[in-house]
Amino acid sequence: ELVAETVAYLRANGFDSIEATPTAEAGWMQHVDDAGSITMFPQANSWYVGANIPGKPRVFMPYAAGVDFYAAACADVVEQGYLGFRLTGPAGSRCHDGVVRRLQPDVQMVLEMVAAMNPPALESLPVEAARAVMVETNAARPPGPDVGEIVDGGFPGATGELEYRLYRPASPGPHPVVVYFHGGGWVLGDAASDDPLCRDLCVRSDALVVSMNYRHAPEHPFPAAADDGVAAVQWVADNAAALGGIPGRLAVAGWSAGGNIAAGVCQWARDHGGPHI
Repeated sequence: ELVAETVAYLRANGFDSIEATPTAEAGWMQHVDDAGSITMFPQANSWYVGANIPGKPRVFMPYAAGVDFYAAACADVVEQGYLGFRLTGPAGSRCHDGVVRRLQPDVQMVLEMVAAMNPPALESLPVEAARAVMVETNAARPPGPDVGEIVDGGFPGATGELEYRLYRPASPGPHPVVVYFHGGGWVLGDAASDDPLCRDLCVRSDALVVSMNYRHAPEHPFPAAADDGVAAVQWVADNAAALGGIPGRLAVAGWSAGGNIAAGVCQWARDHGGPHI
């Protein structure tokens, strides 16, 4: 149907040639690879990846995201004036260059499911309701990888005790230390809310990861979270050996709002003579 409709469109509009652009071709190959990579197909040494021909580059060619995703991509190409194609003929030349699919298929599927549910925007919810949504969402996500040990504890924040969660690798210590700050727009989350990510970071880096809580807005406006971030890094640096870390081997990390806190802590430490990051 797509081919027939495209030929009819070319004839009706004075074109006799249609060719994918290099940008669109490279983008589509990446999309096909992304779609295959979330399946088990590329893990087999089969003709699907060219393994039956010695020396042939390994490229996964089948489209594993399904007919519905493929049909949607075709429709998007047409609706956007044949996105990623150059049309030429007696009427001249026309090209709307670009990448047809930028999202990985599993991410796209989740976004479409959320759109179909039509939930209220998170930022429109009262604070407690938004926090409850985050708790429910976190409860339904896949767990991260196993680590050697997880320890929950408390540390002295800028104005009072706050919680931390420590992730220890399974390998013999001591280990370098990563002080981690969770995301959540300075309003949501706690020391355990980024648990799968912290587990993954611990396993991949073979480092001790200490996820630190901080005070949240709107109850505690700026600079409460930043002050707690500084207190957290100072406390971890002072207690690195007792936590199982290597003193002086300290990194900071964070996601979203936590990334902001991590960046601010680094600048604070630079300007105040430490701790050394």
